[in-house]
Amino acid sequence: MLVLLPATFAAAVQAQPQADPSAGLGAVYTATNGVDGNQVVAYRRAADGTLTYLRTYPTGGRGSGGTVDPLQSQHSVLLSDDDRWLFVVNSGTGDVSSFAVHPGGGLTLVDREPTHGGFPNALALRGRFLYVLNAGGAGSASGFHVSTDGTLVPIADSTQFLSATSAGGSSIAISPDGTALVATERLTGLIDVFPIGSDGVLGAPVLSKSNGAVPFADSFTPQGALVVCEAGGGPAGTGALSTYTLDSDDTLSVITGSLGTGFSTTCWVITSPDGDFAFASNPGSSEITTDSISDDGSLTNSSAVASTGAAPLDIALTGNGRYLYALTIGSGTISEFQVTPDGALTAIGSVGSRPAASGQNGIAAF
Repeated sequence: MLVLLPATFAAAVQAQPQADPSAGLGAVYTATNGVDGNQVVAYRRAADGTLTYLRTYPTGGRGSGGTVDPLQSQHSVLLSDDDRWLFVVNSGTGDVSSFAVHPGGGLTLVDREPTHGGFPNALALRGRFLYVLNAGGAGSASGFHVSTDGTLVPIADSTQFLSATSAGGSSIAISPDGTALVATERLTGLIDVFPIGSDGVLGAPVLSKSNGAVPFADSFTPQGALVVCEAGGGPAGTGALSTYTLDSDDTLSVITGSLGTGFSTTCWVITSPDGDFAFASNPGSSEITTDSISDDGSLTNSSAVASTGAAPLDIALTGNGRYLYALTIGSGTISEFQVTPDGALTAIGSVGSRPAASGQNGIAAF
């Protein structure tokens, strides 16, 4: 495990030559969330899944600063399904930046637009519709149309509010059929379902109570099951996962309720491209767990547990599901894993990212 202290990180980055932008099979991106200027840190992904530092790209906006997980969200950095565009929230300036993604992982800033709310911290995309969660102020979700050139056009009348001021909005996800946007509220314990019109306009939310305490992140399987992380939903307040069906009236019905991970503060969750597995990040115990998902959306604990550096936050999978990356903010690294066919994670290394506890948030991969 490579751990760089703040003083040595800058020197190490300066000493690394920029990667050949024509080489590599993919890239991984994270954001500094810097209060004096937010930047995307880009890495080239090799055929074996290992990462090499490429360079940083200013977003044009500012982050919130802070230490460990100041955004308290999932997907503050997000790639489009076709890997052509990258989107990054700027919580300090209340806007979102869009970048064009080039072969080899290089970026060009295309646009930056206000999010019509305070403290944007999470993103979700389906087709050409991009939605932003604003955790500050009254709390809201708002939509944009992504143009063919990557610029963002606000969708008129698409801003809808969460259940209450300071609800603690943490994550948003779009149903596979594109008809609903689901937001988690970690402070109220509610899950909000916003219907999405054919024009991308959001309707008023339908509120459901989370099965377990502190619903944090959410992710849909391709089959339509909603998986929600509960930071305090398991036995004795440990972390858990619940799955739900999204009913025709936009309410949620529990499939598996609060299946404990066995670890503390289970906060981030992503599902595999085939919908067979849910990977959950447990920063309190520095572990990533794997649960199996059946065709009907029910969960089964797996014995697969992978150790990371200290305090793994957001996690990301490549589009083919073969590699998983964890932003381990407590170590100032990105942990690299290969995903085996049974959903287990095999560590393949780590790469220095930013100084430990620097306020960095978000990760996306292709």
